[in-house]
Amino acid sequence: MNWRDEAGVTFIESIMVLSIVSFIIGLPAVQLNHIRKQSETQLFFDSLSASITLIQNYAVLNNEWTSMEYRPSRGTIHFRVVGNSSHPINHVLTVPEHMKILSTANEIRYVRRSGTISNPHTLAFQTINGKVECVFQIGSGRFDIR
Repeated sequence: MNWRDEAGVTFIESIMVLSIVSFIIGLPAVQLNHIRKQSETQLFFDSLSASITLIQNYAVLNNEWTSMEYRPSRGTIHFRVVGNSSHPINHVLTVPEHMKILSTANEIRYVRRSGTISNPHTLAFQTINGKVECVFQIGSGRFDIR
């Protein structure tokens, strides 16, 4: 074997090693992206649950109407005290980029003193794991995320 053949083998070996190392390093990045999306989804639903509970409790304890308005085209959910645009609990929850609101735009109002809602409602989301629904029960104002 002369020196020209050996140099070619070394180059091919280098390319193979670099390819294997790139694959090994790149594989966890794909898995981490999926884990990141799952974490964002879970944190979003935790925030949604906390925000709904906050405005419902505020309606009961402070004798004021509150509302939750969702806008699918913007990917936002607005929580507010009705008639008070500068109230400290007014806030907007943004849906993560990998999720989508499936329900049409609507508003849910919580009745003052009782915290109930006047009509049953379902707010649906498309996530990486499928469809998730936030179901509001008539009368009680309770909700269930499933």
